[in-house]
Amino acid sequence: MINENYVINFSKEKVLIQILKQLNSYYIYIGNTNMFFNNLILSIPFQNNIDSNKNIVTKELIEDENEVNNYGKIISEFLSKKINKPIFISFNLNDELIKTNPFIIESLQENLFKLLN
Repeated sequence: MINENYVINFSKEKVLIQILKQLNSYYIYIGNTNMFFNNLILSIPFQNNIDSNKNIVTKELIEDENEVNNYGKIISEFLSKKINKPIFISFNLNDELIKTNPFIIESLQENLFKLLN
């Protein structure tokens, strides 16, 4: 298992990304530097025999009662489909940061995809 930590600045906020590379999957923490762990989402790719498209099954393993968005699910499904591996994500950014940085989700997806390849 390989553990890598990155800090990305959005406005005046620091976003911590922690990636645990396992043999056949990845665990990714996205949040601030206090490491609150409010949820856990798993996305798994599988090949559909009917139309040969990659499909993704996603399950929230630890539910966040206060979560009003599905950003973790969006990022998890995007990465799982792109790299064809199971992705565990704990997404812990507040909505205020996302509102003040409207392209943060797309930016995170692009940065994470680069880091995983």
